[in-house]
Amino acid sequence: MKVMFAIILVPDGITYRKISDLSEGIAAKYRIRTSRRYKKIPFHLSLFFQSKKINDKDVRKITIRLKGECTKTKPFEVKIDGFGWYAARARNSTSYYVCLNATSDRHLNDLYRVVSSAVNEYVDVKLDRFVPHITLIRDGLDRETFHRIKNEYENAEFNKRFAVKSVVIGVQRLNAAWEFKKIHFKPSIRQVRPERAVR
Repeated sequence: MKVMFAIILVPDGITYRKISDLSEGIAAKYRIRTSRRYKKIPFHLSLFFQSKKINDKDVRKITIRLKGECTKTKPFEVKIDGFGWYAARARNSTSYYVCLNATSDRHLNDLYRVVSSAVNEYVDVKLDRFVPHITLIRDGLDRETFHRIKNEYENAEFNKRFAVKSVVIGVQRLNAAWEFKKIHFKPSIRQVRPERAVR
């Protein structure tokens, strides 16, 4: 079976609510829809997303590989650092995106390389240059509104951090809802209960 497939990072509860409130506030002010295909997919930082469907069996193989890699990965933090603005042309139309930029540091880049290696082992796809971000607004965003938002928010601050303790695997089969599953990283010593740490 062919499926849609994504590997993402989802911010923690407090940061997630702030991102959601920001997106909904901008959307309400400019009378546009939020980027909620994401009513089906949460706000996230994408490590891999394949718009063309791939084999379900390859997804299972990639997931198993990632489970092994995540046991060697320590939790880290992602820093969100202000707004980003993107325009992507496809065929005869241009899509506009309002995003939050994430700092591309060593930990995040290392994780991206792990994910890319796992994907490329089983799927022949060309991966885009990694530009870490969280999309706030996409659907229903025309050129004029895009530039109005950019003029207002270009110098605005949104500096947050969120802990990354897992990657999230997303799969959509046929026209069903997206299904998500966490793959947790190696726990730090502080996350181990004292009575289990000493035997």
